[in-house]
Amino acid sequence: MANAPRGQRTLKRCIDSYLDRQRIRSKDKSVRNAVCSSGHLLRLLGNHSIYNLVESDLDRFVLARRGEGVRDKTINGDLIILRALNADEA
Repeated sequence: MANAPRGQRTLKRCIDSYLDRQRIRSKDKSVRNAVCSSGHLLRLLGNHSIYNLVESDLDRFVLARRGEGVRDKTINGDLIILRALNADEA
């Protein structure tokens, strides 16, 4: 993914790369949780460039998940993936 032009680093592409690494490094349960969280991120944030995500997108994500009755602890687990994506891009 490092070779992809900046605009082509979509959220989906970054998540797919992250999940590929997780499948190698992590236990099955952790991978299942990451896949589930990733699905929610993609569903609610769309598949635009990862560089276009702004604070209001994250606020919208949190509010939508809360509206689905999801606990903050679970939402924070979802957001951990975004932080991991950001670390991978650095």
